[in-house]
Amino acid sequence: MYRRKIERILEEAVRVAFSDQVCDLEDFFQVSLELSLNEDYGDYSSVIAIKIANALSMDSFAAAEKIIEAIDHLPPFCRTIKASPNGFINIALTRDSLYYGIMSILHKGEEFSPPDLAQGKRIKIIAADSISTFSLNANDGRKIFISDFFKHVFPQTGYKAESETLVRGGGEMLWIIASMVEHHYREFLGDEAPLFFAAHRNKFAVETAREIIEEYAASFMPISREDRISVMKDETPRILYSKLNKVTKKINCDCGKIIRTDLSPAYHAIIAEIISFFEKKDMLYSEPVIPFKNWFVSQRPENRKSADEKVRSNIRNKFANEYCYWRSQNDAEGNIVREPDPPESPKHLIYKYEEQIWLRSTSFGDTEDRIIFLPGREPSDFLVNLATIILAFKNKYDKVLIAEFTENALDLHNQVSNIIKFMGYDPKNLEIVSVDPVTVSHLGGEPEPLRGESVDLATLLNEVERAALIFSYLRKSPVSPLDIDCSALKDAVTENPVFNIRFAFDRIKKLFKMAALQGFPTTSSSLSTVLEVKDLKVLTDERDLNLIKKVIRYPSVICDVVTQYNPSFLVSFIIELCEDFNNYYAGIKILSGEQNMIVARMAVVLAVRTVLGAAVSLLSLKV
Repeated sequence: MYRRKIERILEEAVRVAFSDQVCDLEDFFQVSLELSLNEDYGDYSSVIAIKIANALSMDSFAAAEKIIEAIDHLPPFCRTIKASPNGFINIALTRDSLYYGIMSILHKGEEFSPPDLAQGKRIKIIAADSISTFSLNANDGRKIFISDFFKHVFPQTGYKAESETLVRGGGEMLWIIASMVEHHYREFLGDEAPLFFAAHRNKFAVETAREIIEEYAASFMPISREDRISVMKDETPRILYSKLNKVTKKINCDCGKIIRTDLSPAYHAIIAEIISFFEKKDMLYSEPVIPFKNWFVSQRPENRKSADEKVRSNIRNKFANEYCYWRSQNDAEGNIVREPDPPESPKHLIYKYEEQIWLRSTSFGDTEDRIIFLPGREPSDFLVNLATIILAFKNKYDKVLIAEFTENALDLHNQVSNIIKFMGYDPKNLEIVSVDPVTVSHLGGEPEPLRGESVDLATLLNEVERAALIFSYLRKSPVSPLDIDCSALKDAVTENPVFNIRFAFDRIKKLFKMAALQGFPTTSSSLSTVLEVKDLKVLTDERDLNLIKKVIRYPSVICDVVTQYNPSFLVSFIIELCEDFNNYYAGIKILSGEQNMIVARMAVVLAVRTVLGAAVSLLSLKV
């Protein structure tokens, strides 16, 4: 709770100490403190002097001393601010500051939170294509739970957060399901049908296709194949999204608004606006080469028959079905179709090459030109991602945060940052959180680890308790590889982190029940009525002080989570606080001794319960 104040004091001291070199040091004026790993060096430390010394080629100890000398006065909650020989600035808090921290928690309850960093700024949190037309898999789960966590934690620092999940209307899964439906329908009629190369291997596709046939086979009998295909185009997505809603309810996670980008009028409008923007910028551009409006019109159910008949015919001949406006990355034999390389020197900002429409993004600093429309006039993933970001900024969001798999994250930022800057938006307000895929071990007794993309999320939730799974997803930095060990998470004692949390809550509940029977106050209001800061000064045992230090660091932990986009900081804090409390409970007889000591320690226990409750609620957990 004091860290942010100390950071502001050090930032002002840096400006004063190095006022003659402001231009050279502008990037260093934002100071951050780290928790000291060694108690001999105090409670917090900063490497700001080392960074400045390296930039100015001076001694780091001298830089640290110069910053400390520029501090106008020592704040009352700081006992010492010293420079170490290697240039670290170390800060130690007074004991009174610890006692004030406990009283602050008693008075504020779960409102005991970080300072208002954002001051009402709006942030849009997007799980980019997390929920596709596939069944949700274990990799999707990591992105969804991270996005859900951010939606709950950002408001703690003053943001107004909204979340959104993008769904692309297309992809290989719809090809597979389309072929499976046609195959099963012909089988229903006693006819033989060609089977798509990978369809029989996908349990989700097989089950979905059978559901469609069971529901519609009788009504298919009197209609033509062309009409049957038309019905399937509309009904397949409906059944898919019905399945999607069931899964999202099962995981009990707020995925935010689910947007079908292919059918959203807002996306159609923003894509048209982006194309128009580049057309106007290209002074040599005489007439549009992109009939992009035709694509939008063709998506409307009443106009789908008016799509490019040549494209329909080619797809019909190649894949033996008529899902004409969906595109697969594979040919009929299952080989990956390679995207063509762009020409070396295109004349216009937007140009047509090898049946695809390109944006000359190299003009804005990109490493290569980007495809914006695929054959058949379907917008590319790049154009949809760009539209997503521009739409958020046009809707007055101050920041856009996108959770994207690591293999795509860096490329996505490189693709769009220069373009959105060219379009008048600040790329600093775009954050891409890299999320590594997962592996799943010992699922259903399976000895070999499974790749996350091949593990159905609903199956994983049937195997492992939801609370334990969330902790497993969030316990590491999103960019770190993650192995979900099902056998360990099902162990009720040794490996399941939720066990220690429940154990701590149960002990606290037991303590308060016993304290109430002995006539001691057990609520925030009753304790704050009988307690003042001076009454907490009886807590001089190192075990008391260490637990207090831990619990009052909660606001600093939330700040770290928000500024570094790392949920693992909070998960680690929860686990460590529970371990510390369980050790404290085992090592100290809380309800024994002088009455003033018991009341003071009950205040510490209540602070632990308050902070734990607030932290766990941010994870959407009930423990």
